[in-house]
Amino acid sequence: MLTKTGNGGTGLSRETVKELLRLFKEAQTTPLSFETLADVDRFEESLEKEVGLQPLEPVDITDKEQDATPVILWCRQTWACVADLFSNPANAEGFVAELEDSSESEEAHRFTEPSTGSFWREAVAGLPDGASIAAVILYSDATELAKDGSATGHPVYVSLGNISSGERWKPHGRRLAALLPDFSKHVVKPGVDVARRRLEIFHTCLEKILEKQKEVESTGMRMKDPLGVVRYVRPLLYAYVGDYPEQCKVAGTKMGNQTRFPCPKCLISNENLANADARWEYRTEEGQKLTLAQLQAFRGRTALARAETVESTHRVKVGIWGFPNGSTTWGNPYRSLMCDVMHMSALGVYKHMVDCIRTMLPDKIAAMDIALRNVTAFSRQSLFRLPSEGKHYFANRGVFQAFEHQSVMQVLPIILELVNAPAAIREVVSLYVYWHTEVWLRPYHTEDSLDVLDLLTKKLVAKLVDVFGEQQSSEFNLPKVHAMLHVVDDIRRGGIPAHYCTDMYEHLHIALMKRPYRTSNKKNVESQIARKALVAELVDILARQEEGAEDSAARNGALSQALQTGCPAVTGKNGQLALLGDRSSLWQAYAHTIPGNMEQLLPSIMSFLGPDRTCDARVNLHRGVAVPPGENYEIYNRHAQFARATPLFYGRPWFSDVAVTDHSTDDADAQRFCKLLLMFTLTNGEECQQVAFVRFYNVLGPAEGSVLDRMTWASGDGAYGIVPVDDILRVLHVAPLTDDVRNDSATFLYNPFRR
Repeated sequence: MLTKTGNGGTGLSRETVKELLRLFKEAQTTPLSFETLADVDRFEESLEKEVGLQPLEPVDITDKEQDATPVILWCRQTWACVADLFSNPANAEGFVAELEDSSESEEAHRFTEPSTGSFWREAVAGLPDGASIAAVILYSDATELAKDGSATGHPVYVSLGNISSGERWKPHGRRLAALLPDFSKHVVKPGVDVARRRLEIFHTCLEKILEKQKEVESTGMRMKDPLGVVRYVRPLLYAYVGDYPEQCKVAGTKMGNQTRFPCPKCLISNENLANADARWEYRTEEGQKLTLAQLQAFRGRTALARAETVESTHRVKVGIWGFPNGSTTWGNPYRSLMCDVMHMSALGVYKHMVDCIRTMLPDKIAAMDIALRNVTAFSRQSLFRLPSEGKHYFANRGVFQAFEHQSVMQVLPIILELVNAPAAIREVVSLYVYWHTEVWLRPYHTEDSLDVLDLLTKKLVAKLVDVFGEQQSSEFNLPKVHAMLHVVDDIRRGGIPAHYCTDMYEHLHIALMKRPYRTSNKKNVESQIARKALVAELVDILARQEEGAEDSAARNGALSQALQTGCPAVTGKNGQLALLGDRSSLWQAYAHTIPGNMEQLLPSIMSFLGPDRTCDARVNLHRGVAVPPGENYEIYNRHAQFARATPLFYGRPWFSDVAVTDHSTDDADAQRFCKLLLMFTLTNGEECQQVAFVRFYNVLGPAEGSVLDRMTWASGDGAYGIVPVDDILRVLHVAPLTDDVRNDSATFLYNPFRR
């Protein structure tokens, strides 16, 4: 849909939009027709009324005694967003409106979606029979809109734990609830504490947007779920997601190592932050109100600042207070402050751990950068988003983004192995990356696995302090290390962190904040962003009305079926060739890229088919195949991946390493590691098989002082083989320890942390 332009629209001129509208009308590509831009405006207004969407409205919260400039909050009640999300038919797939009766034992219970956690069970237990909850997820974070830092935005997003994680990513699975005031333009009157006033404004904004939700939590309200069933619903604060500074702001607590209780969730003392065995209690609304009352007695600014540091609490009324169930254990608003993978891990503990390694191993930084380039040149992966060639990651770590930190983190154990770093550093880094995969990439947990994870977390925290203790920067000291100790309890309360991490919401900054800012006139930015957020929601609703939910479900089902079958997905032009004697350019490219291996192709095919069945065989080459996600976490990858075997993909060869099912044993979970050399459809008469030509590895186990398995090429009759494409389980990350990887004596490292 095209909407208002020029001074507040798509970035096109008014004349261009008129011409586009005329062309669209004449081409009859849409059932809608608009004569003028005013028709577009009227259509949007009518659609707003039809679907019942509440737009963001400006609210003046200026305090004339303290603020020298106006303070405007653009918002709509979170309850309006919750009601819209709960009733939206687009969220029907996987939507949880009520808990199903389960006969599984406590030991067999799986913690996956939010509805599997203790929060949901305990909340539902206190409701009338047949009542439902709307598990509200809030996320807020300041973000820069302009590269020079001249403009910032502070959005508050809303989603529901009832919505399946697959739908929560989509436009119909979340809403923009508010745009908080831009403090870069805020001026206070003389004598007013700027930091305190801005914190007061922040919590005033939270109170405004949560006001109706708190009221409805007490009374409940009848509404339809996505399937049209009328339910009695109460909205409950399930999770408030944010980085460490944002969590401290939401909790009204002081942050940093110099305060007495730096954690926004609990009352652990600063000297015990890294003590894995220390006991702590969660903050409570009642306790924080008592602390606030004590702080009110201080009048002098110096005395108040000292008291706030001792109590680690700001003298401000907190916006997340006042929920009717806030005094319960499960409804405690401070427990809703959830772990955040991007800021706690990739931009938190891991980043500071790398800083310590750089300090401890200054003579190895250049070698680590070379090793990183070599690793990425040898093993390409579809989900591998590493710094581009020419950048020096370890020598210039500060300029990299979160996704680059996450990618490098998963190959760091191999990097340290290649540069022969001290064994203690290699061990703690490998332990940390393993912990990261267990927490953030595992699709479910059980009570037994959580007990193991709890022991692993405590062991890791102790080793982090032991190995990097003397090298710690002030930030490494440890609120983020301590946050790791909350993870197990958070999983028991609300399911695995993948369902509420900021990775799920970071893309909203781009879609709903940064892109609208770039196309705005840089004046009255908040109003333009608010308008475009509503237009995006309307466009999504209109698109779904035109397409039809049934068609969408059919498309999704077809895509799912295609992934599950493992059908080859051709990524380039196929070469049709006979098995022998062909001199096509594609065949020559393969033969040139993997010499010495191609001579094993015909014997492998003869062994696979039988020597009397190859006379009419032909092959149709493929360059990529979809590897579907599996159900067994211990064996299969969690996300769909691409395995490739091509001599040229964006200028470089790409031959994936994979794990395949081992049919030579009775163990159904047995697997072998191998490198893909060729993938093709093998046609023999009327029989058609999708297969791969591979070279197998021998796994030797870790060397002394190492935590990574070493591998060599397999030898003898079983060195090469043909395997069905359906036997490919997952893509591996393998790095060479020798320069000539084609030599039969070449040695490799297997990285189990790259998933």
